[in-house]
Amino acid sequence: MCGIFIAIRKDSQSISDLKHLYRRGLSALSFRGPDLQVEKNINKHIYFGQTILSLTGDVSNGTGEHLSSGSGRFQIAFNGEIYNYLDLAKKYLQHLRPGDAGLTDTEVLVN
Repeated sequence: MCGIFIAIRKDSQSISDLKHLYRRGLSALSFRGPDLQVEKNINKHIYFGQTILSLTGDVSNGTGEHLSSGSGRFQIAFNGEIYNYLDLAKKYLQHLRPGDAGLTDTEVLVN
């Protein structure tokens, strides 16, 4: 289970003006993902946050970098579990160290 919180400002103001409100909204989802809470500004108008319950992989480093693709081009908020993610990593993503305890299903999906 995970909680996903995304805020988009439609006016010309930056999201940084309301970041404290977004963080409060994200914190309200902590019961859906008690293992890790990450947040990111995609640009000055989009706030992206997620609470994570780790079922596969190790999120203990707390960085949330597995929510970004290796190239930095893609971001993901994901609520689910991919049971065969190690097989998919071996087949499609040789650069992601399949079998490494730090590899998560979300990291495979975003890449």
